[in-house]
Amino acid sequence: HEGWESESPAGGREKLVGKQCWAGHMSEERFWERGSYILHKTYRQFGEVVVNGDGDEWIKGASEYIEGAKVYLDRFHRNRAISQALGFDPRLREKALEEASAGNFEGLMRLVAEAKLKAPSGVHLERVRDLEGYLRRNRDGLKDWRCGQNGLGAIEAQVSHVLARRMKRRGMSWSPAGAHNMA
Repeated sequence: HEGWESESPAGGREKLVGKQCWAGHMSEERFWERGSYILHKTYRQFGEVVVNGDGDEWIKGASEYIEGAKVYLDRFHRNRAISQALGFDPRLREKALEEASAGNFEGLMRLVAEAKLKAPSGVHLERVRDLEGYLRRNRDGLKDWRCGQNGLGAIEAQVSHVLARRMKRRGMSWSPAGAHNMA
């Protein structure tokens, strides 16, 4: 999208301007080629390109196909991972969320180390270790890119409203080719 504009005269709610979406059942390479094509077809020149993802490796491929693209960890997924792993200690969880929002990887890792010592069971310890790996794999995209600006929009809602609702209602099932065409 190109930015945000007020949805009402009172300005209490905003909407995305020039939102572009693409989806389908395809390889990582084809996905990013399609996205790059859409971006370059729509804009002769563009400024900063920000890609927001859940931390999966294929999303990081954006920078190989879209010059200058910066990939960040979506704060919904980041915060959910922290909350699930550190839910046994509300103080640690809140501090970790603050450190993650500030992009302070070292501070976050100190809290994860403390959580490993305080984990009340093996299940909790395993969750903390999983969180540690997740954060290490996504270190470069940890900081919230917005720096006080609005968010990227709710991608989870887009998936739910645009794709999932059409593909999952009333016992629907799709072949890979059919799902690709629907997307």
